Amino acid sequence: MPVQLTEKDMQLFNLLADFGIMRLDQARIVYGEVSRYHIRRIERLSASGYISRSRGYIRLTKKSEKLLDKLPLRIQKRRYKEQALTVDFFQKFTSFCPQWKFIPSIIPKRRGII
Repeated sequence: MPVQLTEKDMQLFNLLADFGIMRLDQARIVYGEVSRYHIRRIERLSASGYISRSRGYIRLTKKSEKLLDKLPLRIQKRRYKEQALTVDFFQKFTSFCPQWKFIPSIIPKRRGII
């Protein structure tokens, strides 16, 4: 049965495009503080080929990249752990200052601003 993509799924895809990867537990940023919903949802997205799961990390696949209007960030496997720290920082920053917008440094670099 095909997965019906939700607005929250698209938010997750956009975050994954910006950060490259995130840990499973970090998907709560999008799906809210629920006990297991985010894990079940990621399992469905993974089974449908929208997300790749590897060693507790999730990332976009070609199928989900086609749905976005931006170029996703690619992270080398050896950098997964340190990149997940960036997502932790984003999570803390947005909970502390929700009116501010956090932009990963790679985005201005891609646009030629930095």
